[in-house]
Amino acid sequence: MKKLFLIALFFSLLNMKAQDNNQQASPEKNISGVQTGIFGIWGYNEFRLNNKFVLHSELGFDFNYANGTGYPKPLFIVSPKIRVSPRFYYNFSQRLEKGKNISKNSGNFFSLPVDYIPSPVVYSNYKDVSITPMLLIVPTWGIRRNYNQWDFEAGIGLGGIYYFVPRNNFGIKPYWEKTLNLHLRFGYSF
Repeated sequence: MKKLFLIALFFSLLNMKAQDNNQQASPEKNISGVQTGIFGIWGYNEFRLNNKFVLHSELGFDFNYANGTGYPKPLFIVSPKIRVSPRFYYNFSQRLEKGKNISKNSGNFFSLPVDYIPSPVVYSNYKDVSITPMLLIVPTWGIRRNYNQWDFEAGIGLGGIYYFVPRNNFGIKPYWEKTLNLHLRFGYSF
């Protein structure tokens, strides 16, 4: 009876270990944090949809700089930004096999971020400055790494910006423009 109990205990522990490995090879259920980069500060949340996909959402402020825009000195603008982005994390299993960290969704991903930048300007070094509301859709490849609660994220993508310009008598109307997304961010996960 004692041997049977030990054998059952051994197989149940082995099964628990296999289940833990399978659960670890998927994104975390829900993580939140803040990130900053050269061009802004954002609060984010990642919600797991299944074993490979998460829904990444952000709310924050973009910092913009322009020179040679008809102003006597460089123009600085701070404006709000909303992002919703499905992400596909594709290398958790390989990272686990190599003994690498996947906590807080440390891994490589493909994403399809959709950003909306409304027209309000929160801060500018000139009075009465406004921006055109825009929608950005930029397929992106990126990496995310986490060390304790601190995270690092980098990505690159090519896509488009849709400017919500009202039609006017001069023939100006809403239009699409190509854009390149390069981002490098550092942050803290809760």
